Amino acid sequence: MKHRRIAFALALLLGATALLSGTLLILHDGHECHQTACPLCTGLIQGLELLRMLAILAGVGLLISMRSLASSCLSENRYLPDWTPVRRKVKLLN
Repeated sequence: MKHRRIAFALALLLGATALLSGTLLILHDGHECHQTACPLCTGLIQGLELLRMLAILAGVGLLISMRSLASSCLSENRYLPDWTPVRRKVKLLN
């Protein structure tokens, strides 16, 4: 239960970061820089790198979750108890 809360909080944090980075990029789309050391250009480049990294992490997370979902569908239902008398009898007969 604790891990789910931490994962949910991390997902919210990453989502908020992605939205804020995307907003920064949209607001300063037509920026014309005339200086060599423009702080806005540096921020835009960092925002683009962050969005790319988040997209890669989201893709990897989706692949991992799909793989775990597929493996859990193929395995036996682990939530049914093995100690019921009927299940023990079936196991003995097999």
